[in-house]
Amino acid sequence: MYAAKSLGKNCVHIFDRGVLEKTARELQMETDLRRSVEESLITVSYQPVYSVATGMMEGLEALARWTHPVHGEISADEFIPLAEDAGLIVELGQQVLGKACCQVAAWNRQFHCRLTVSVNISGRQLSDRDFLRGVSDALLGSQLEPSLLKFEITESVLLNDHQLAVEALDRARALGIEVYLDDFGKGFSALNYLVEFPFDTIKIDKSFIRDVERDHRRATVMATIVQLAKSLDKKVVAEGVETLAQLKFITAIHCDYAQGFLLSKTLLPTEMTAVLTSNANGEECLCPSLLELVANLPGKWTQTVN
Repeated sequence: MYAAKSLGKNCVHIFDRGVLEKTARELQMETDLRRSVEESLITVSYQPVYSVATGMMEGLEALARWTHPVHGEISADEFIPLAEDAGLIVELGQQVLGKACCQVAAWNRQFHCRLTVSVNISGRQLSDRDFLRGVSDALLGSQLEPSLLKFEITESVLLNDHQLAVEALDRARALGIEVYLDDFGKGFSALNYLVEFPFDTIKIDKSFIRDVERDHRRATVMATIVQLAKSLDKKVVAEGVETLAQLKFITAIHCDYAQGFLLSKTLLPTEMTAVLTSNANGEECLCPSLLELVANLPGKWTQTVN
């Protein structure tokens, strides 16, 4: 019955043992996830975000990670929806926010830098009346400057209870927190989002950057989005950069920031500490791929620390 309901109205789903096994696994996974959240076992990894203008690492995206005691690493695409359905997303999100703020603030103090950190925020978090109090607690407890914290939300957040979401985002921006529109171009993107809602930066979905090398139409759309965003005084992050050709393209169309496996994989806190330690002598946080691009685009990238 529930399998049929999940397909929409007036649908039929024939029972088989696979359905029963899938349901049993989901129930067990929900129980295990609830225990992990209660025991604060959800960890946070970080993917660097680089300035296209300078090639320097300027920020990090905090990504929740769950290592199941039996099944090992569970994809966020699986456990985040599970947390939503189980009513765990508010508590899980607060834990990720608190851990990310504390970790990045500690790195900034240790390495005398000003890295920003962006955290994904769900619609249920924005609708929670204690959300802003939790944000203030995370900032106060970590001593992270509000201007270094970024919220990433997807357009789906705006489809339900968007007024509550906008009010929460407005209050967050009043604290000095910037708001990113994540995965722009995926799903039902609407240009009026860029005008009506309080976004400071848009992140173009990786499906656009993945195809720019062979699909000139997507490349044209992406360049147009960048021009439109800049005309509205918004910054742009290109997600999913995996080749030098893609990096050269987003440089040519003047994206502000780049993020993707070409520049850096998602790093554990210990790995991120090692990266920062290797640059603690005052050199730029440049990765080899950016250095290679510097050689091919003279004058486009600086070699000085801001």
